[in-house]
Amino acid sequence: MLGFFGLDLILAIIIQFFPMIVVGLLFFGVIQTFKRKNEMILNKPVTIPGVKNTSSNSSASATPVVEAQVDPTYNMDLDSIVKNYISEEIKNNNIDISKEPYILIKRKNILTIIFSLLTFILISLIFFNISNLVIVLEVINIIIYLVFIRKMDVYKYMVKEIKNRPDEDISNVVVSIFSENRNNNYKIYRILGVFLSFILPLVLFIKPMMFYEKFEDGYRLRFYTSGVINSNKIVVPEKHNGKYVRGIRGNVFANLDNIEEIVLPDSITEIRGQTFKNDVKLKKINLPSNLTYLGGSAFYNCKSLETIEIPNGVTEINGETFKGCTSLREVKLHDNIIDIHGEAFSGCISLEYIDLPNKITEIHGNTFENCRSLKEVSIPDSVTRIGGHAFYGCSSLSMVNISENSNLTEIGSSAFRMCSSLYSINLPRSVSINERAFKESPTNISYYGTSSGWGSYGY
Repeated sequence: MLGFFGLDLILAIIIQFFPMIVVGLLFFGVIQTFKRKNEMILNKPVTIPGVKNTSSNSSASATPVVEAQVDPTYNMDLDSIVKNYISEEIKNNNIDISKEPYILIKRKNILTIIFSLLTFILISLIFFNISNLVIVLEVINIIIYLVFIRKMDVYKYMVKEIKNRPDEDISNVVVSIFSENRNNNYKIYRILGVFLSFILPLVLFIKPMMFYEKFEDGYRLRFYTSGVINSNKIVVPEKHNGKYVRGIRGNVFANLDNIEEIVLPDSITEIRGQTFKNDVKLKKINLPSNLTYLGGSAFYNCKSLETIEIPNGVTEINGETFKGCTSLREVKLHDNIIDIHGEAFSGCISLEYIDLPNKITEIHGNTFENCRSLKEVSIPDSVTRIGGHAFYGCSSLSMVNISENSNLTEIGSSAFRMCSSLYSINLPRSVSINERAFKESPTNISYYGTSSGWGSYGY
């Protein structure tokens, strides 16, 4: 377990901004590659031994036209001609071509250092369970490194230098390039550096780790890293450095596709948004008894979660908290809850029944959308509005209990749309019903105090 505030701050900055920085650097590298290609095309003329430049100022009328006898060598492209002369000069000067010029060694070393650092950071970020973007960036990093390393060929470099120094004799250029100090050991160092950039993150994150930041009178869990060796159970400690763990930051346990159980200490008072998002195998979790805040999308797409009990200290269920929890069949709420935000239970297709708190004043839009197994719901008298799409697609919903003393005044658009099992509903006369509220539902609407209803509707 690590808990140095400075390290946590650095990690936070790296995780949030590093992928964007890498994309920018890789894009810059690609632009530079095309730029260099264009420079090679628009190169200066090269002085080649045995070839005499002709003057553009001579008069065409004063000189008779004579058919030139051209050496077959000059039928080749310019680069091939230059390479032939380079090969001759290397042979004539007994130059060992296996030893790279110092300038190339330096460039390859710099490129390898940059590549190795990027690789180390990107592979380390994989263990932070951010997204698949990190893997894509590492693949791009490898491709760009291989492309640039291939461009740093000895012959290619000498051809470029000769083109950049057209007034010098080829022999002098070649000799000057190889006259600098060379050391072949650098190749071994480069290979070692690349190897370590891949291996060190695997060693560093061989087991899961937790990172903390100071929060209130204790600590808050900031990051959780999965390891090479993992368990399907996570136990968050009650204390860190002798002080209580009070909270969990957003996304800390998100995208962990192997975790089945999480144990949380009762010292935790807040769990921020998306904390357990996309933990598709999570089946069991205990919400701390002292919990007062549960963030939006906290359990988004936790497809294996079957039951959950909301602690008494939590007074709001934020938006999308349990959206997409397709196995969720039992939710234990309490009457201290004053608000359930939109899409809180959207897509909970296994949820059959829910006891709504007596203090809520609105059922927000899309709250129970597509809860196909929901059979019965009792709307508390305190509710004044049922929002649009609140129960949209609840095809098993056959009973909606609204009392004669209800304060309900409005039912929004498509609130009970496509509720194919809802054949009747009783409402107070004061309710304003949107014309699309029961669209594609066989619902007979009756009002308290009257004997007649609206009949069956499919607006």
